[in-house]
Amino acid sequence: MRKPLVFVDFDETITNKETTPLLGQFGLDRQKRDPPLPWSYFVDTYMHDYHRISASLPPGTGTRQRLEALRAAEIASIKRIEEEGVFKGLRRKNLWDQGRQLAPSCLRENVLEALGTVPSGRLHIISVNWSKDWILGFLGPTVACLSHDQIHSNELVFSDDDCDSTATGKITPHVVTSIDKEHKMARILHQETHDKHTPPSVYIGDSVGDLFPLLKADIGIVFGSNNGLLNILRSEFGVIIKESGLNSRKPGIYRVDSWTEIHDSGVLLAGPDETS
Repeated sequence: MRKPLVFVDFDETITNKETTPLLGQFGLDRQKRDPPLPWSYFVDTYMHDYHRISASLPPGTGTRQRLEALRAAEIASIKRIEEEGVFKGLRRKNLWDQGRQLAPSCLRENVLEALGTVPSGRLHIISVNWSKDWILGFLGPTVACLSHDQIHSNELVFSDDDCDSTATGKITPHVVTSIDKEHKMARILHQETHDKHTPPSVYIGDSVGDLFPLLKADIGIVFGSNNGLLNILRSEFGVIIKESGLNSRKPGIYRVDSWTEIHDSGVLLAGPDETS
């Protein structure tokens, strides 16, 4: 039985809240501006762009086309963060330590226990977050051998590769939409394909930002009850979302409310049932 490749979103799937505002505020707090620049400035300007672009799209625009159009809002937001130097001067250790400090209050119950069962090298985090070091800080040593190479996200640019180097304030935008997540996942699956045998795949996510990798995976797991995501899956893609039976490991898209359900199903170890 082939072990699956397990792909997992970070914010609000592994964590119980969106952590990018916490990361942004952490950067602003260390700037010691007078007067301080509120994080709400970045939220408000992003939402203005988001609504402006959404309103310009014709009725009936599909989700893929809509997300491609909204990429401009994501890139503009990153550029504002760069221009204001939000993360300039931060060190990798600052990010790791802050993530570690926030982990007890932000990680979902039993998530580390579940992810800790994934065989070494089979886990990949795919996220629109801005820092791999931030994510590694949250997950810490509990998730065995998780490396920078297994985290696929946007990334702060540092002055050099040394752990004590400082962030320049620039961000490399690797992953800004669900489409980027889909492409990252496809690339990894291709790299892991040997003798024309593609490994089985599991994807776990909570929002519309996870739509396309959920559809691509052999087993897609919707964490929680995001109505926007569930409605698109059902109405636009005709998906029948299974509310139980994850332990059967039959291919399809399932919905769960806890990491205990995922852990107990055995799907992170065995992947889909190839006889289904």
